[in-house]
Amino acid sequence: MKVIKSARLLKQVNNSEEIYEVDLCEVKSRQGQTGYLVNFRYGKPSRSLREGSKTAAALDYQPALDIYNSIIVSKLNAGYVSKTDLDIPTNQSSTQAEAQLPASEPNASTNTTNKNTSSTNKLIKEKVFQRLQKLVSAGDFFCADIKRAVWRAGELRLNQAAELLESLAGKGDGLLNYCVTWSLGRCGNTHSISVLDSLGQSAEYDSIKRISIEAMVHVVIGDKRNSILNSVKQSLPSEWQSCLDRDDYLGIETMLDAEISRGLSKNIDLLQNLYLLARNDKKLHDILLQKIPTLPLIPNYFKAIRYIFKAAEFRCDSRMYGLCNKLIDSTNPFYVKPDSYWSPGRVMLPGTSKYVSRDKEVKEEKSRLAFSDRTKQYLSKRVWRVLRRMGLADDDMYAEMASGLLLAFNDQDGKSGSYTVYDWDNYRNIEIQYPPFHRFLTFNQILYKNSSRLADDDDENTTESSTQREEAYPAIWDRNPDILVKLLCQSQCEPVHTFAVKAITPNQEYLLALAICEIKLLLRQPYQVTAELAYSIVMLRYKPDNPDIELLGILFDTVLEKARTQACQWLQADPNIAIENTQLLVSIVTSKFDDIRTWSNAFLLALDINKDKINTLIARLIAWIQGLDTENDKNDADPQSFVKIVDHISW
Repeated sequence: MKVIKSARLLKQVNNSEEIYEVDLCEVKSRQGQTGYLVNFRYGKPSRSLREGSKTAAALDYQPALDIYNSIIVSKLNAGYVSKTDLDIPTNQSSTQAEAQLPASEPNASTNTTNKNTSSTNKLIKEKVFQRLQKLVSAGDFFCADIKRAVWRAGELRLNQAAELLESLAGKGDGLLNYCVTWSLGRCGNTHSISVLDSLGQSAEYDSIKRISIEAMVHVVIGDKRNSILNSVKQSLPSEWQSCLDRDDYLGIETMLDAEISRGLSKNIDLLQNLYLLARNDKKLHDILLQKIPTLPLIPNYFKAIRYIFKAAEFRCDSRMYGLCNKLIDSTNPFYVKPDSYWSPGRVMLPGTSKYVSRDKEVKEEKSRLAFSDRTKQYLSKRVWRVLRRMGLADDDMYAEMASGLLLAFNDQDGKSGSYTVYDWDNYRNIEIQYPPFHRFLTFNQILYKNSSRLADDDDENTTESSTQREEAYPAIWDRNPDILVKLLCQSQCEPVHTFAVKAITPNQEYLLALAICEIKLLLRQPYQVTAELAYSIVMLRYKPDNPDIELLGILFDTVLEKARTQACQWLQADPNIAIENTQLLVSIVTSKFDDIRTWSNAFLLALDINKDKINTLIARLIAWIQGLDTENDKNDADPQSFVKIVDHISW
């Protein structure tokens, strides 16, 4: 792949800076045909940039160039300033071109720094740094306060604390060393490698050894990171190494399915090592995103899932963290921790009638107990605590992490229900209703923290709705409209769409600058509230005296009936648009909506189209019918109706 053109744009938002990069790339198919892609990266300069593509498949040069230019224009209209607009020599490879741009990782959120410059964030960082200095000077390395301060420094990615953290290495107990290793991985740099390696080598506990490897991979890049990950790969069985070397992801998926079906009994560390390697391998990361939600939280599995959960938290891997959170919240505990009075220290092994000492059993390497009710409660509350502390620090990473959690849910997860309690005062049963998504603590806190939907105690939901902003930390969302758009384009959960529309609607400047492909995605969403938002954008941007054909075509392909009606009226008022754009006619005739197909029959018959246009339209209709892949497509499309249209217009 070769980068033909590249642009870099910057925008100042409040006290932070946003960057948007776009590339026009040349690619060649296996048959030797040349095509062009438009790829983009965006985010904060201090983080790894999120990546995407505006083209689902390779296009001809001119259509791709038009998309490339339209993106730049839309961003300039949104207040971005062009810093570079480069024509890349065609003999320059994509690798050489990318070397001029900020490096990004497969996991978009895995960054060691976060230069959030809000006054709140600065103040909190200063206070934490001063407190850490004071505690280190006091020399009491066994007190709880120093461990809390060390951990908080890591949460805030407090780079100036790296030297203080290094000075604490090897002092105090195992818990302090774990905190130092974790925080140094988030705050440190390449100079911290020797300290992290020493902490891992001398560690008494496996947890410190594992987090030291995570931390070392996190703070280095390039050949040093590859060297560490290569040593991890060498620890895998030879067949796994072979598949990874060949990029045989189908083979990896097949072997992983087989290993999971055996209960990970022979290789509990397998998922841990694969997740480490996924730092540099997006396809491997995608496979793990598919597999983790299917795993049961039982012995053998739980140890690996707990590691991935904590590693995802460390990396700020929002998608994996969200999937782990959903798995924890939606799974019943494997066993109930015994009451200290009635059953002191003893628990029945699930599926048996045998009692064992709980304290002894959980310390066994192959423990038959895992994921108690208290572990479930702790992990569930831990997720919200992590996000809440980001929000309190006014950290923009909150929006990225919260979006990952929200994207883990779909409409099927929101089942309503009820339970019955006995009213002893009135001697009767009372049915208590609970609302959708009641099981998911963090999901509800993100969306409804500032709402009357959540009661003051025990996070009990109410059904009362609100027209006000209900989500937690709205100021952070206001600074990150790109993440709100990502939620609207990708989420399959109606409450998430309702929240995101309410949050982004005041930001009209950003909405009016959205690219056509983004508006198209919004209009195609099955949720009325999102389609309404996209329709309002189109109504503001479309000019009948200077029609935008792409915008007009989008309206014919939305669930919003009034949008389709408006498109018909615009086209009826200026039928020459259709005559000059046979591709638009094809999209109307082949619409999945009955009302559009019915309207198109009369509209086409009334058009005065020359013979060349008719031949082009017929050819494209026939090509479209031949391109239908499945029986469902053919049934939905009703090709017979198109044959009738061809009959009419051909005369």
